[in-house]
Amino acid sequence: GGVYYYLTVVRTAQAASASGDTKLQTSTARTGELTILASASGSLIPSSQISIGFAESGTLIELNVQIGSQVKAGDVLARLQTNTTEEEITASIADAELAVLKAQSAIDDLYESAASARTAAISNITTYASAVRDAQYDLDYFTVPAEIKGMGPMEALDYAKAKLDAARAAFEPYKYYSAENDTREALVEALALAQSLYDTAVTQLQYVYVLEAAQNNLDKARKDYERYKDGPDANELAMAQAELNNANSDLSLAKETRAVIELTTPFDGTIMTVDASVGE
Repeated sequence: GGVYYYLTVVRTAQAASASGDTKLQTSTARTGELTILASASGSLIPSSQISIGFAESGTLIELNVQIGSQVKAGDVLARLQTNTTEEEITASIADAELAVLKAQSAIDDLYESAASARTAAISNITTYASAVRDAQYDLDYFTVPAEIKGMGPMEALDYAKAKLDAARAAFEPYKYYSAENDTREALVEALALAQSLYDTAVTQLQYVYVLEAAQNNLDKARKDYERYKDGPDANELAMAQAELNNANSDLSLAKETRAVIELTTPFDGTIMTVDASVGE
């Protein structure tokens, strides 16, 4: 076509120009094939290429293509027998399913325990609140001798103990004297008063201890209630949930494991190289 055009149009136009003839040249339009040729040396480069292979180790048991094969996206190129047997996969799935059940059971137990702990806390609050009330009442209406009034319970106890020790030491030399001995009688009376003061100090300390213990128990019961009133402890629940998530992930991986895996092509194309043989 090009040659024809050149001879009939360009060459004629050039001749006419040379001779001064400007006569218009015409040609009939026609349809046909156009061939474009390139004359050079080099390599053809594909617009898109990729190297693919199995992500696991094993034995190649099937190869469905060879160099030059035309493939479509999703075609199975080869199959690999992995190092994991069907029995091992089944056992792995069973273990993973058991782990999921245990993790879910742990979460359920947390909710049940939280409900029980909340109920127990309410009961303890009622019990210890009553104990605080009673202990405070006993302490408020306890008569403290003027001698130790205003002292702290431990200070009063130490003071009364010192007086008791002194009275006992004074009485010791007269212990075996006759009961009618005036000095012994006076020392016995002093010892009795010191003992009574000490007993009073001990009783006061007991009331203080009972009140403090009841208050501490009440505070703990209230903290337990606050901790479980809205359900399980947040940190414990987060850890249990993480365990469940991990167990579910392991189960998904176990279910995805195959004894035989396939290698498929990601897009249409032509096989350029094959670097493996069946049995390798």
